[in-house]
Amino acid sequence: MQRMAWVKWYMTDYMVSVRKMSWAARGIYMDALALQFHGERLDAGYEAWQDMFPGITEKDYDQIVSHFEMRKDSKGSHFVNLRLESEMAAVMDRSQKASANAKRKHSVRSAPAQRPHSETPAIRGEERREEKKREESTNSTNPQDDGCSAPRKARAKPRDTIGWSIENGWSGITDKDREDWAVAYPLVNIDQDLAKAHQHLLANPAKQAKRLWRKFLTNWFNRTQEGGGSRTAGASTERRGPPTGHIPKDAHPDEHYKWYMTNGWTPREIPIYRTVDGRERWLNGDYIDEETSQEHADENDE
Repeated sequence: MQRMAWVKWYMTDYMVSVRKMSWAARGIYMDALALQFHGERLDAGYEAWQDMFPGITEKDYDQIVSHFEMRKDSKGSHFVNLRLESEMAAVMDRSQKASANAKRKHSVRSAPAQRPHSETPAIRGEERREEKKREESTNSTNPQDDGCSAPRKARAKPRDTIGWSIENGWSGITDKDREDWAVAYPLVNIDQDLAKAHQHLLANPAKQAKRLWRKFLTNWFNRTQEGGGSRTAGASTERRGPPTGHIPKDAHPDEHYKWYMTNGWTPREIPIYRTVDGRERWLNGDYIDEETSQEHADENDE
């Protein structure tokens, strides 16, 4: 029998039953399991156990053998722990299956190498003849192939004209590219985002091995566009409008002083209006010419 190194140990079973024994009985019980694990015979009878475990008492003997099953053979009666026997059988079964799987995989991998040396050239020659037959069959069934035409060239993939390098930055970007990007991404400052993308690549060497730079830039512009764009950040007091919406009661009645827009110190535009007394006022009620705390500025930004 193949020697094993371990079996499962169930802590719950130990706490429920074995831990109720005396300290001496627990130690003898563990020794008995170890002897059975290593193939030793545990003869039945108190005298036989006294020889195996000197100092064992009859009370300890009765507690221990209650966890074993008595069996008989040609040599007489002996004890066997059923749980340990079952676990040992399971370990042996798993070990045998793993060994069989390893042998099967090894035989499959080594099968080509086990061919006779004289057989290998014959097999290769047969494979070449079969390949030649398939080529001839394909040529004969092609009506456009008259035997004189040159072989077809593989369709070339469109080459990406845009490049990037650490020394020179972006290259191959044409005026047509900039016009198309300006139409596709109206909120993006193309030159500014090209510079940002260049700095991003300088700071991330792992991303410098790309090949499809046009795809990289269009993805970059698309994220900027979806994030609100980069054009409004450059004009800190650009006035637009008037926007649609409710006009406050203290707004100036003159058509010239209706609503218009500014982005103030924030990265996006915020509506303000002109009051009857000619003062500019935020939508939340603060006057522009009054010193506003950072807390109010955050509120305006929201």
